[in-house]
Amino acid sequence: MYDLEFITKEEWEEAEKEPVKIVANRAKRSAANIHWAPYFVEWIRQKVEKEYGYDRFWRGGLRVYTTLDLNIQKAAEDSLIDYLKDNEHQGALVAMNPHTGFIEALVGGRDFWENQYNRATQARRQTGSAFKLFTYTAAIDTGKFSAVSPFFDAPIAFKRSKKVGKGAEIKEEGEFWSPQNYEKYFWGDVYLWQMFAHSINVSSVKLLQEVGVGKVINYARKLGIDSPLNHDLTLTLGTSGMTLLETVRGYATIANYGIKVRPMFIQKIEDREGRILKENFPQGETVLSPQTSFVMIDLLEKAIDYGTGRRVRRLGFDRPCGGKTGTVGWPREKNTDKTIDAWFIGFTPDLVAGVWVGNDDASPLGEKKTGSAVAIPIWTEFMKKALDNQPVKDFSSPPGIVFKKIDIETGLLATPKDENALWFAFLEGTAPKEYSSSQQRATSNKRRITVRPVFLGQEQNQFSPR
Repeated sequence: MYDLEFITKEEWEEAEKEPVKIVANRAKRSAANIHWAPYFVEWIRQKVEKEYGYDRFWRGGLRVYTTLDLNIQKAAEDSLIDYLKDNEHQGALVAMNPHTGFIEALVGGRDFWENQYNRATQARRQTGSAFKLFTYTAAIDTGKFSAVSPFFDAPIAFKRSKKVGKGAEIKEEGEFWSPQNYEKYFWGDVYLWQMFAHSINVSSVKLLQEVGVGKVINYARKLGIDSPLNHDLTLTLGTSGMTLLETVRGYATIANYGIKVRPMFIQKIEDREGRILKENFPQGETVLSPQTSFVMIDLLEKAIDYGTGRRVRRLGFDRPCGGKTGTVGWPREKNTDKTIDAWFIGFTPDLVAGVWVGNDDASPLGEKKTGSAVAIPIWTEFMKKALDNQPVKDFSSPPGIVFKKIDIETGLLATPKDENALWFAFLEGTAPKEYSSSQQRATSNKRRITVRPVFLGQEQNQFSPR
């Protein structure tokens, strides 16, 4: 280099004094490591190569420290691939630490070597009822609603307007859109916690109407959703396309008591000499009160213990956890139980995981392939393996939370004689003050018997996600 005048004589003499260092070529090792977590490694490659250039990435001896936990990654790959091996569907799984944002596992499809499309980070799919988290969070945070706020689940129709757009499959001006429930009947008197736990669509649309579409979109943004969202009443039914990664991030914000963290794949990057070129640290932003977050955690626990997430318990996962299913129906046929997207997003205090199952061409998964039937078995198997030998932790309630035992028939405070009662978390000032009575229970039961079920027959709407 001195002979070719690339360096000065002084630089040449200084270099002569430096001892020779033997540095292993890590390029081959990096290429081999893609067999571990290939979708994750490919994501890293794209980001680092773009930032540092092709030559430096492949020949510069860079050492990249990631957030991946190989044990958790293996649990993710085994659980997802195990389920998908018996069919031709695609799927994805993301696991994230809600406190640090570390992505501890990521699987973007059934076979990386066959197709490198990353369904965890690139695919935007309708989420179905998994989106209801954001509607109910916005509602609870107003202080006007609680777990036992009463609603009447009955037929309702909306004339086409800016608030009811293309997501509702309305084609002509003046047509009416009537949201439908997955079960094809109406529930009559329900309470907010039941609407959420059982993914009742009609009442959830009414709740969205009361809270406001714009407000719910703002809450989704605050919690971590970046994808475009439909500004209409179908929003709460999950008609907007979202990635699995951002959906997991939204749920992680709730699990982290309202502190939103940035998903992190890379902890630091060093050069071949060990000098740190880049270092990332967890970054948190408080976007929601811990009290509202805890009420939502309580509702998500109820969804697993008493709602569409019950299969989690039936499959033997008994740790404290919350979660929500999402199912998107086949839009091209009326009166069908065919589904095209199946979701489940759930968490324990220290681990959030999301599962999506579907087909790249949005063809049907089959009859009644709901989030409960398809995604929950994968999620449950993964969580069992990922948390094996880890201590069991429960969610802790922050100051400002009041627990009340509620008679689930009347939605009022339970008396010692009330056997059908559950404990609920309330924001201060939102719990009922009146105790239930036999007369109130009789009135409540009468209204339920009168209205439920009302079957829809041939009038069933073609879009009834759960």
